[in-house]
Amino acid sequence: MNFSVIVCCYNYARFLPNALRTLQAQTIDDFELLIVDDGSTDNTKAVVREWSGLFQNCVYIQKLHSGLADSRNFAVRHASGTHIAFLDADDLWSPAYLESVLRVFQTTPEAELVCCDGLRVDDFGAVHGAIFPARLPALRGKISSGRELFSFLIHTYPSTTVSVKSLYERVGFYDDRFPISNDQHWVLRVILSDACCVRLDRKLVLYRMHGTNLSAQLDQMFESWLQIYAEMPWHLPEARDHARRFTRSWMPRLLARYPAPVNRRLVRRAIETIGGDPLLSIGSLLTYVGLCRALRWAFLARRHLRTRQTLGVRLDLNAPPEKLFEHIF
Repeated sequence: MNFSVIVCCYNYARFLPNALRTLQAQTIDDFELLIVDDGSTDNTKAVVREWSGLFQNCVYIQKLHSGLADSRNFAVRHASGTHIAFLDADDLWSPAYLESVLRVFQTTPEAELVCCDGLRVDDFGAVHGAIFPARLPALRGKISSGRELFSFLIHTYPSTTVSVKSLYERVGFYDDRFPISNDQHWVLRVILSDACCVRLDRKLVLYRMHGTNLSAQLDQMFESWLQIYAEMPWHLPEARDHARRFTRSWMPRLLARYPAPVNRRLVRRAIETIGGDPLLSIGSLLTYVGLCRALRWAFLARRHLRTRQTLGVRLDLNAPPEKLFEHIF
């Protein structure tokens, strides 16, 4: 068993040194590092040149800009490891990340996809909560219900997930029709292929939230999700019911963030995709009666309050990884 660690970059040179610092601090160093530069116009190449000599096996690949899905596929095809681990260039790993995941694969030989917990932090290091919600049940095996599917899927990020490379031969690569949600689409296909999934309840990743995250483009993410919903074979018990509930759960954030014409279009498409739904119909009405602006102010006030509440828990993202993760459990 050996890891191929893949870092895909597009104009993230300002984040990349911290990510590479956490890789250099891993307690096991027998891994292949592939850095795929997706046509960056900043100083990504200079950063890689500065850091590449600290790794036993580092390959830097420059390519024309073609998007994240294509970059991930390009890297997987060039990877020589038996296990694929993605680290987004703006995220951070605990020094124990690879060693902890390795133990899971060693103790659970049938495991094909392992996902761990972490913390969501902003650019200033303020902690905005854990990735896993409290009391998330353990998971070790094939996912057999809609409830299990969504409790795994929506708390799985690329930087928290390691898979066997053979999964790509079985379910295919990332679909470049989804420039934002291609990772979610891929994990969903893996789950529906009856892969053995393991949830590792350890906080081993810092997921960095900032204005240039692809995930900040909520409207495009929602439209991608609707396309995924329409295409997926929801054969697990109650899977379609949970998929509908997940679709409805987007409404408060969408209504609070976007102007009425945008929300009207999004809600209309949601109704067309999942069928008649009372809550979505109510959401559609709200776009006509002028409540979106009030919801937006309420959302901003709530976010401001939550930001103030997180000021007491702040991490130094530039600290050595050993210190950074010292008190994170």
